[in-house]
Amino acid sequence: MKKILILCLTFFALATLSACGKEKDTPETGVERKLVVYMSGPENMINSLESTFESTAGDVLDITIYSCGQLRDKVWIESQSGEIEADIFFGSDPIIYNKLDNLNLLEPFTLTESNIVKDKYIIENHNYVIVVERYLTIMKTTDTNRLTTSPTSYADLGNSEYDSVFAMADASLSATAFAVASSFYEMSGFNMNLLNSLNDNNVILTKSNGSIPSGIIDGTFDLGIAPYDAFVRLSKNATKNDYELELEAIWPTEGTISLIRPVAIAKQEDRSDALTDVAKDFVDFLLSKQGQTIQFNSGFISVRSDINNSYLPAGVTVINIDWDYAAINEATFKSNYEDIFKN
Repeated sequence: MKKILILCLTFFALATLSACGKEKDTPETGVERKLVVYMSGPENMINSLESTFESTAGDVLDITIYSCGQLRDKVWIESQSGEIEADIFFGSDPIIYNKLDNLNLLEPFTLTESNIVKDKYIIENHNYVIVVERYLTIMKTTDTNRLTTSPTSYADLGNSEYDSVFAMADASLSATAFAVASSFYEMSGFNMNLLNSLNDNNVILTKSNGSIPSGIIDGTFDLGIAPYDAFVRLSKNATKNDYELELEAIWPTEGTISLIRPVAIAKQEDRSDALTDVAKDFVDFLLSKQGQTIQFNSGFISVRSDINNSYLPAGVTVINIDWDYAAINEATFKSNYEDIFKN
């Protein structure tokens, strides 16, 4: 069962909803209840991951779909209230995982196929693993009646021709957007110049990155920053249904911003060893060739060395976020961000 949560929830509602999820009894699987799983990502991909895993494991997953920011906030609130209600959470950025790991709230585990994971995705001395990578690109309408020029770089987005037509997710609401804004800060030589230019250019702030490609298509705005995996899914749907997709993805000259998507198992005193083993099996499945292929087909970059990264064009630089720096300076950066966009 999946519940797609869009509205902000109070703490009481959060706790109640999670507790209800943990009461589901599944005696036919040999475990006391279903695993409570929080995930961010496209619903069709999550449906496929769930059904494929449960085809052999049984009906053991109770998945709730959140945006990256919602997942981050929910897990943090629960951790501060005493215990994370989810057995497994997958999505958002490494900052929240590092915080929880430092609080000793994550279950240790060892991947079955760790030797197949590329070196760049190996996280040492942490109780979480990187499952997939995604890239951020500039997306624009191909309708020349709406937009007559094309940016080639992130810096171009501050140009006057893009005044009031460019959108990006609000870093105070979206974990992905926080990563984007942090990258802009680093690209500007550790200053807020690029973000200031976007604010001066009347950037449109959205609640999530996921709404940007559809907003460009329906004319709400003409261009924006969005994950490339969304473009892959929209392109496949256009081909399948034989219509023209009026959307283009641009790989910026500075490089494409890389986002990594971790997964972790939360420590829970009342969870049986048998159920913990099922949780570990599901994490292994996410990293298996079968699980990675499902995610790759949705536009994500596999961490496995036996699945080729065919999405990244030759010559495009990948910008890796310094997550340790971002975490250390998170409060200061958010304060500066608020001064620019909220005042």
